[in-house]
Amino acid sequence: MGIKEAYKKAALAETKRSFGFHPDTMCGTPEEFTMELCKYADENGLNLVVTKEGMTPEFTIDGIEYAAYRRSGRYGISIHCEMKHPEDYIPSDMPEDRYNRVRRTYRIVNVCFLLVIIAGGVYAWEENAEALIIPLLAFAVYIGILIRWHQKNK
Repeated sequence: MGIKEAYKKAALAETKRSFGFHPDTMCGTPEEFTMELCKYADENGLNLVVTKEGMTPEFTIDGIEYAAYRRSGRYGISIHCEMKHPEDYIPSDMPEDRYNRVRRTYRIVNVCFLLVIIAGGVYAWEENAEALIIPLLAFAVYIGILIRWHQKNK
């Protein structure tokens, strides 16, 4: 398997390890929590089966077990979902040690790219506040690419 294919598979696996969303309600009851999870699954074309209702529900998506919890923040309630056994979700055609190397590369590349954008923003701010538009556009393009890639690889 080539580097590009290995990177794509590891990146896709990483996006499945955990995800989050902002619900329409406060999810103050187990029923509301379940309703919001089901709504998210319907909107994203996921095969979700709730295995345990509650304020920390458990569910499966395509046979992968997840646990969810809610968090209150500045922008309201957010739902965070994490794989219960992330160590079990390694692409079957990739050895574990290679997966771990590619996974580290995936994380390092994303962090480095964001640091370059931030450094460019700081430099632009010091030179000319109007030049700040360039790193902001780079950041927007980067986020757009990630979103498009994620939607394409669901």
